Amino acid sequence: FPPRSQVEKSLNVARWTEFSRGGHFAAMERPQDYINDVRAFGREIFG
Repeated sequence: FPPRSQVEKSLNVARWTEFSRGGHFAAMERPQDYINDVRAFGREIFG
């Protein structure tokens, strides 16, 4: 992935999460961490 600072120059970043564990397939390797982050994103966007 490009650095966050580079991405923010051209996109409106609503949420950026970097996990301490998990690789390319983090959603399959750490499913609970992934779903917790998706839910937190939903709460931020939809309340």
